[in-house]
Amino acid sequence: MSDKGIDEFGATVADASYYYVSLPVTALKGGMLEEGVYTEEQIHLKMVQVGDKRMPFTDVFSQGTVQAVKCMLKVTKSGEKTVEILLTGKFEGYDCKLHYNGEVRYNNETADDEWQQHDVCMAPVIATCFYQQKIGLNRDLWTLQLCDVMPDAEGNISGNAHLMYINVIAEATPDHHIKTGDYPVSLYAEASTIAPGFFGIMPAGTFLVNLTENGNIAIGLAVKGHVKIEYKGGSDYAVDMNLTTDRGFYVQGSFDGKVPVNGYPTKGESTLAADYEVKLPAESTVGVAKCYGDYFQNGGVNWVVTITPENGEDDGIQFDLNCAGSDASKPADGKYLVGEGATGTFHYGYFSDGQIGGTLFFGSRNSSGGIDRYAPALDGEVSLRNNSDGTCTITFCLYDDWAAPHKFYGSWKGRLEIIDKSRLKKNKFEPRGVKTDCVGAKTKNKFKFNKI
Repeated sequence: MSDKGIDEFGATVADASYYYVSLPVTALKGGMLEEGVYTEEQIHLKMVQVGDKRMPFTDVFSQGTVQAVKCMLKVTKSGEKTVEILLTGKFEGYDCKLHYNGEVRYNNETADDEWQQHDVCMAPVIATCFYQQKIGLNRDLWTLQLCDVMPDAEGNISGNAHLMYINVIAEATPDHHIKTGDYPVSLYAEASTIAPGFFGIMPAGTFLVNLTENGNIAIGLAVKGHVKIEYKGGSDYAVDMNLTTDRGFYVQGSFDGKVPVNGYPTKGESTLAADYEVKLPAESTVGVAKCYGDYFQNGGVNWVVTITPENGEDDGIQFDLNCAGSDASKPADGKYLVGEGATGTFHYGYFSDGQIGGTLFFGSRNSSGGIDRYAPALDGEVSLRNNSDGTCTITFCLYDDWAAPHKFYGSWKGRLEIIDKSRLKKNKFEPRGVKTDCVGAKTKNKFKFNKI
C-alpha cells in the first residue's frame, strides 16, 4: 500500500511512503482476503520513505525498511472483488493511517508450493551463517542455514531434505560471531530475537523448506518459539531450535559443529582511517539546538544539536541527545552515553538510504554540495554544560563503526540557537530495517544451500 501510489511505468513517486504488510495464511480464503481485524500479534508492517528517489516498485522494499511498533489492519468486503482496507501503524516518531476502498490484485505465486502439514524434527549435518547488516545499536542481522542433507559442490540439494533459514538479530562477539543466547521469535527488530517467517514474493525471515524427491516443496513459516545459540569459539556452535509454524506444527532440531561465518565487515561506513581530533568552528559560531519534545515517548526531551562548518577548513558535529526531565528551554547538563532513545543517552549514529543521522561527525561540503567525510558514533561519551554567560560547553570522545573503531574527539564552546520542533513530526532518518530477503536462491522450484 502507498499514500501516493506508483506512476504509469510502475515506478515510485517523489516523497511517497510505501507500506508492506505480511498477513497470516488465515487471512486468505480461496486466494482472496477474508474480512477481519488483524493486529501486530498477527501481522508484520514495515515502511519505506523514498524521498526524491525513483525506482521500480518491485525494488522498493530492498532499500532498508522501518518496522512498526504497533499496527492494525481492518478488512471489510465491499463487493465480490473489492475490499475496504483500513491500515494504521505506529513507528518511532511517526504515525500512519491509510484507507483504501477498491479492487485488490492478487498474485498467487505460491499456489504451486504447499504449506508444511506435519511436525518436523531435523537432524542437521551442515550449517553456515551469513552476516547481513547492522540494524541498530548492538543489533546485527545474521542468517543461519541448517540442512539435514549434504549439498553438492554447487550447493544443490537433491532427494528428501529439510533446509532451515533462521534470521537472528544478535550482538556480535569481539571476534565477529553471534553472541551466545536464547533467542525468542519476535515481530519487531528487538535485540536478541528471531525474526518471524512471512511470505512476500518468496518466503523470508525464519522458515523451513521441505524438499521431496519428486521436486515438491512445502514451506513452514516460524511464528513462535525460540532458538538457543551457543558460540564455543573458533567456528564451533551449538544450535537448538524449538519453533512453531503459522499452521501450528513444530520444527525442532539440534546441531553441534562448525558454522563458518561469512560477510562480517571489518570496515565501517565511517571515512576515518585513524583517530581524529574534530576541528570545530570558533566560539563566535552559533550552534543550533532543535527540541523535538518527548520524541521517544519515555518522559524525556529530545534535542538535536548541530555545529556546522563555517568554511572549508572546519568540521561539523551533530549530537542527538535524549535529556531527562521536561525542560524544553535548553539541553540539560550531564554526561551522555550511547543509547537508543533512553533518557540520559545520545542516539547512536546510523545510515539510511544514503543519509546519515543520530550522533555523528561530518566534514565541510564538497563542490557538489555533498559531504564526503563522516563518521557515525557507536560508542563513547558526550558532556554538556550550560554556562552562566549563556554559552554552552560540549566535550566529546566518540568511536566510529569499524570493527576496530577509530576515536574522534573534541570540544566546543558557544551559544545555541533554540528551535522548537516539539509540535512537528521529527524529520529524522531511521535506522535501516531488517533485511528479510531470504538468502536461498530459488531456481526452477529448487532451493540451494549457500556454501561459503
